[in-house]
Amino acid sequence: MTAPVLPGDFGLIPVSGVGGGALRVAEFLDEVAQGHWRSADRDSLYRHVFLVERVDADGTVHALEAWPGGARRNTYRLDDPRILWSSGHFALTPEQRQIIVAWGVDHLGDGYAWDVYLRQAAVRLHVPFAAAALKRQVEDRNEYICSQYQDCAYQAAKEHVFMDGRAPYDVAPNDLAEVLRAK
Repeated sequence: MTAPVLPGDFGLIPVSGVGGGALRVAEFLDEVAQGHWRSADRDSLYRHVFLVERVDADGTVHALEAWPGGARRNTYRLDDPRILWSSGHFALTPEQRQIIVAWGVDHLGDGYAWDVYLRQAAVRLHVPFAAAALKRQVEDRNEYICSQYQDCAYQAAKEHVFMDGRAPYDVAPNDLAEVLRAK
C-alpha cells in the first residue's frame, strides 16, 4: 500500500468457507460465459469488496458492504495483508469521497442477490434481454452483490471504474482486482 486508505476507497478480500465456495462456482460460470477456462492470470483470490467509511487512528477500518441479509457495516484492519486496497488508484476529490460514503450509508439494509451471478453470466453470453433484467434488478429492487454496491457508489460520485463498454452493473470482485492490478 503506497497511498493512505481514505473514506471512499474500497478493499478487496478473499472469502472462505461455504460462501467462498459458492462464489467460486458463480465465478466459474462467469468465466465459461466469457468463453475461456479459468487461467492463472485470471484466477482471483478476491471475492468480496467493501467501501471504506472511515479509518480510525488504531487501524480499524469501518466498512460498508453488500452481504447476504442486506448491506451492512463491518470492520476490517488496515494492516490485514489479505486486503487489496484501491487507495491511490483513483483521483477522488473530497466531494466524491463524501458522495461515495453517503451513497453506501443511504443503501444500508438493501438486499443481496445471489441470482445476480446467473444474470451476469447471461449478459456475458449475450442472452437477449439479460442486460435489461440485470439493470432492473439493481435499480428497481435495490439488490446487489458486493461489487455492484461498490460500483453504484462510485457511479453516484461520477467515478467510472470501467471504461470497457460493459453492460451496467456487470461487475464482479475479480473484475475490480484486475482494474487495480492494471493501474
